[in-house]
Amino acid sequence: MSAEARPTLRPYLVLLLLWALYFHPLILHPAQTLRALDFDQLTEHPPAKALFHRIPESAIGAVPSWVVALHVLAAGAFAYCYARSHDLNEVGSVVAATGFMLSSKWMTHLLLAGHAVAAGLAWLPLVLLFAERGITRQSSWPVLYTGVTLALLTLGTHPQWAFYAVVFAVAWTLPRERARVPRWLLCWAGAVGIAAALSTVQLEAGQWSVRSGNLEANGALNIGLPTALALLGPSLSYSPPYSWEMQGVFGVYWLAAAVAAPLIAGKRARWQFGVLCGLVVFALGGAALIDWLPVFNLFRVPTRMLLVAAFPLAFLAGATTHALTQSTWSLETRSALARGFRRVVIFVGVPAIVGMWFAAGQVWWAFIAYWTTAVLVLPLFIRVLQNQTVRVRTRTGLWLAVLLADLVAPIAVLPAVKPRAELNPAPVLSEPLKP
Repeated sequence: MSAEARPTLRPYLVLLLLWALYFHPLILHPAQTLRALDFDQLTEHPPAKALFHRIPESAIGAVPSWVVALHVLAAGAFAYCYARSHDLNEVGSVVAATGFMLSSKWMTHLLLAGHAVAAGLAWLPLVLLFAERGITRQSSWPVLYTGVTLALLTLGTHPQWAFYAVVFAVAWTLPRERARVPRWLLCWAGAVGIAAALSTVQLEAGQWSVRSGNLEANGALNIGLPTALALLGPSLSYSPPYSWEMQGVFGVYWLAAAVAAPLIAGKRARWQFGVLCGLVVFALGGAALIDWLPVFNLFRVPTRMLLVAAFPLAFLAGATTHALTQSTWSLETRSALARGFRRVVIFVGVPAIVGMWFAAGQVWWAFIAYWTTAVLVLPLFIRVLQNQTVRVRTRTGLWLAVLLADLVAPIAVLPAVKPRAELNPAPVLSEPLKP
């Protein structure tokens, strides 16, 4: 076994360190609770409601907070395992895992909006891992594992996100070989059946999120089109619920890496990039085209698909990093990354500037922090792309610094905690968006 393929604890320790640095307020004050955690929302969630009855009153805030934080850590570990199963090297796998674990979009929902019910998406990489094994191997055990992990995702996640995650997973795992398509269909049919049997309580709770007339197909367009001007970075001002429901919170350098993936990471990356584009198109108004399909027409706010898109975005960035480092930062791969950056600036950055022009309200810290960071790390990104003699490790280090800064800048202060005496302030709730 080569040194590159040999299992090692080093990447997991790196992920643990990044997680600990990010959640250090909770680690330093383990008996307190995450400030944005929405307890009214949690008590309406059947699995969480059952858990609350068994939590001592003195730990009513700390336990759910740690459940959320540990789900984030698990997401990083699962995403790393999945990336390694696709033969990404250690650096690329850590990038993919970090990009999903600390996704700006995910942390905005968890730690700003208080959507603790989004924590169950941590199981998504493991669902994909078992599903792909079930498709490629003539065994029923991976199908069973897929169903169990899918049930865990469903029980820990809002029904809308659970459904969107399944739609993504089915498309993501579509095999290239036609001979495996029947196995793909059987695998997902079995997994969904097992998951449905194990998560009946949560499926019955789907009525919480079903459409009640507030958002028809034209509403999807009315919400999606403004979101097309808000894919990049946080909103100009803090305006609940629009600051998370209609804001992509994607980083410009992460998007550049994802766009470059089909150019340098092989044929499979092209399909994966296509799936990512499909999710984005769905969120930006494409939901209106399939609004007539069963289940799809039940949910409001289709822009929530962008939260599921955080995983393929992170994975493709990891695939690009793998290709860059494996080629020792060849001119070809650096040129592809530069092309990806230019395309993001033209097709995402320019619309974002237009959206800022029409935005109103007082500028808040997240907007200033993100765009200040994006400008400050631009010289580092240019240095990564330059043809001047730069050591491979130096280029890799600079690239990782750019990605980490781009990822954390808009969410850096969100893991704030509060004492138990402040457990029930006025919650920040997401109300139905009106077209």
